[in-house]
Amino acid sequence: MKDLLSNIRRTPFQSLSVVLLQFFGAFLLLTSLTSTGLLVSIFNTVEVQIPVIVYFKPSTEEKDVLRVRENLIQSDNVRSVEYVDKQKAFDFYREQNKDNPLLLEMTSAENFPSSLYAYAEKPAHLVDIANYLRTEKGIDEVQFDEEMINKLMTITQALRVSVLVLASYLALMTLVTLITMVMFKIALRKEEIELYRLLGATSGNIAKPFFDEGVFLSVVASLMAIGAFGGLVYSVKDAFSSYLEGIDTLTLSVSTVTAQIWPLHLVTIGALCAAVIVYVVAISALATKVATDKYIRA
Repeated sequence: MKDLLSNIRRTPFQSLSVVLLQFFGAFLLLTSLTSTGLLVSIFNTVEVQIPVIVYFKPSTEEKDVLRVRENLIQSDNVRSVEYVDKQKAFDFYREQNKDNPLLLEMTSAENFPSSLYAYAEKPAHLVDIANYLRTEKGIDEVQFDEEMINKLMTITQALRVSVLVLASYLALMTLVTLITMVMFKIALRKEEIELYRLLGATSGNIAKPFFDEGVFLSVVASLMAIGAFGGLVYSVKDAFSSYLEGIDTLTLSVSTVTAQIWPLHLVTIGALCAAVIVYVVAISALATKVATDKYIRA
């Protein structure tokens, strides 16, 4: 540790530049990942609240309606199904038109169609559900807001791609800058490195101090970014609580892993911070390897 701190003090401005650069990258990545995860989870929540509505012909028997309902319930694509029979539909119509008794006298429950409201497990399943319902007999009409779903899914996909592009850009920018910084440090110690070689030091022995310094500065920068990110989250938490009032839980699924986005969960935040630390350290290690391979192991 003493030698490590000594090496950092020998090039203080370069070391500070490395810390600030990685701090900026880690903080921006943390903020972007959290914001995107929150937005995507909100969109996903909205998407799965949009049902596929199927109206049956008035002549369709109740047993056929219940059969379709049971098929939907058994499907892995369906989260829940709400059944509205003729009487419920008529009661709703009567409530909506209670100020117009003439309309109520002209109709009865038998004139109203039964309907099902099918809610999908995932937005992509809505089309499959609608296509299945259109093949059933006794169906009068199948409705769902396909245009809105497509727009929301497009926005969600764009958000995911934007995070990947941002992470790639930050990685490339940080990598190139760190390679330049390490090369500069090696150039300053060129004579010392040559002396070590004459004394029999291996390439690994010569490169190790640069790796140690890079990893140490990366961890310091990551911890600073996590601290700043924690302060930002704490300052806006109350505002988000009021904005998301009425939403119990927001989750985000990646492959087979489901993470709780809201309310804030320590496991999710901890995993995100750990991932960012690994990301920053990995870039630093790669930059150090490229620089030392070029100037030491050549």
